[in-house]
Amino acid sequence: MTHRILEQAGPSGVPAGFVELPGQIYADEPSWIPETPESLTAAFSADNPWFDNGRARTFCIPGRARLAAFATTVAGQDRTWGFFGYWESVNDRSADRAIFAKAERWLREQGAPRVYGPINFSTFGLYRLRIQTEPGAIPFPDEPFNPPSYPAALERLGYEVDSTYLTQIAPNTVARAVRQARWTEYERVIAAGYRIEALPPELWLERLAELHSLVNATFADNHAFTAIPRAGFVRLCGEAFIRRACPHTSVVAFGPGGEIAGFFLVYPHYGPLVVQGRGAKRVAPSELSYERHMPLLQALGPVAAICKTVTVAPAHRERGLMTALTLSQFARGDSLYSSWYGTLIRADNRSGRYAEQHVTGLRHYA
Repeated sequence: MTHRILEQAGPSGVPAGFVELPGQIYADEPSWIPETPESLTAAFSADNPWFDNGRARTFCIPGRARLAAFATTVAGQDRTWGFFGYWESVNDRSADRAIFAKAERWLREQGAPRVYGPINFSTFGLYRLRIQTEPGAIPFPDEPFNPPSYPAALERLGYEVDSTYLTQIAPNTVARAVRQARWTEYERVIAAGYRIEALPPELWLERLAELHSLVNATFADNHAFTAIPRAGFVRLCGEAFIRRACPHTSVVAFGPGGEIAGFFLVYPHYGPLVVQGRGAKRVAPSELSYERHMPLLQALGPVAAICKTVTVAPAHRERGLMTALTLSQFARGDSLYSSWYGTLIRADNRSGRYAEQHVTGLRHYA
């Protein structure tokens, strides 16, 4: 079957049908967190600083499939990385073959020898495919979400798994058990001259320039991560970003000289407020704030904690800081949260898997 594929250069928007397709695919899925059309069109515009170093092209077969292809050359690396992202499909095999063939041909022309995905622009943002979840799983913002048919569809197209990830779900008893077993490790870090404090939005915004450098260093080893320019970091990680974090359990570590040595951001599980099934009461993810929306979550019942973003500066690694940050957030959140989600951890990252013996649920991604 021959399909008419609409395509468009990345920084000039998206073709017809691209924005509308997810709403068609997930129309009857109450757990879907709807994509924000305004955010999507802004991402594929010249205002996105990613296009300073990257190239993209979008493809769509209206009502059947859509795809974006990304190519970027990382400074200091003599190679071009190719990604696909924003893939959505009604499970039409001929449409999938046609649209991926177009995207892969364009990526070869850009000099990319291999194609990875799903990755939307960069691994700093949304990437990975959901493989398996517990029954009745409610997604949290920025968690991969897709129909169960997608993994097999990619395999039919010739793709194979490159990396796997997991989310661990554990009851609040994990916080007490891990603290009891490992608190001496926290004390050793403090004795070495570090201090760990709560990370409220005001402190985050005050130290934004320092955090910018730290985040770039943290993500540098990810697939084709391109350093985020200062203006882009302010836009992505400024006030609207940090107001979602829990100001009581998010923590920051300061080194002996007062420099930021690491941080760990914790969020309430906002999923119940932002999923499609919330109907007219649904909150757009871009509007979330701890101050306004934590009370709404508490009114709905017990609240889970999402432990999502942790980083330790290269100069302070191998000193127990990640463990100390984790123990500190557990201690601060004991009375706030009924369960803890250790999210989107690389499956081979043993240092990030503190709670394996306490886990009551697992989610898998690739």
